[in-house]
Amino acid sequence: MTTMRAVIQRAYGGPDVLKIEARPVPVPRAGEVLIRIRASDVTSGDARMRAFRVPGIFWLPGRLSLGVFGPRNQTPGVDFAGEVTAIGSGVTRYRVGDRVFGQHGFFGSHADYRVVPETAAVAAIPAGLSFEEAAALPFGGFTVLDFFARGGYRRGESLLVNGASGAVGVAAVQIGKAYGSPVTAVCSGRNAEAMRALGADAVLDYRAPGFALPTGAFDVVFDTVGNFRWADVAGALKPGGRFFQALISGGLLFDALRRGKRMVIGTGTPTAEGAAELARLAASGALRPVIDSRFAFTDIAQAHRRVDTGRKVGAVVLSM
Repeated sequence: MTTMRAVIQRAYGGPDVLKIEARPVPVPRAGEVLIRIRASDVTSGDARMRAFRVPGIFWLPGRLSLGVFGPRNQTPGVDFAGEVTAIGSGVTRYRVGDRVFGQHGFFGSHADYRVVPETAAVAAIPAGLSFEEAAALPFGGFTVLDFFARGGYRRGESLLVNGASGAVGVAAVQIGKAYGSPVTAVCSGRNAEAMRALGADAVLDYRAPGFALPTGAFDVVFDTVGNFRWADVAGALKPGGRFFQALISGGLLFDALRRGKRMVIGTGTPTAEGAAELARLAASGALRPVIDSRFAFTDIAQAHRRVDTGRKVGAVVLSM
């Protein structure tokens, strides 16, 4: 039996609950492809699920969904980049040797191999991108494309991105600019120049004395970190403006719903069409991978510790 390395998590907790163990290499069935993963990343979502950090109102449904006493799916990892090494019968979209990146479900990518359906949210890696760079694209990119679609975003609308230096934030700044939006980034002052280099038209330092959002300035406020107060958001939106929140704050959610405001919440849903769009944007140079740090696969716990600091800029990438 051929084996591979896989991260295994049997309990919720800190980074040390993550262990690397041997598991059988999966075999693709009809309509599936086997991908040799060359790089992945550790997202803020991975870290939250590892520690089971969820708003109180979602504690019980979260445990019922993920596992009451420990993770039901024991191999974490959302994003991957690698190469197709085997295909099941009936597969026509891919060939052995294709370099691909993408996402499928919320688990399974922190391993040497994984099987995904031919129809999964996967696309060819653009020429010139390494596996590590490609692995930095899906988490933020899919989230932004999904929120834009569900929230009725229209090209050219004014956009404010809170938490602009995170993986979702850097994708929102760049995709917003690619779609013709004037973009305002909210981040710490030390990351201001990096945000301008990505295309932000204005940068607000949330640590600056007297920090406040401009009144009535934005069609869309995109909060990627969940720390805005509703009074700030409501004052910053234009009439008919929308609020996107990628990291749900229970109190703010209730405030928005109570006032009948348009709010989009949840996690990004990956699609094959979205993967193709991310590849197109990356190939054109409009979407550049932003990598905070790189870790060897065997240093998975250290990678999680970096994410837990809350100070990463872009993606924390695992090299297999």
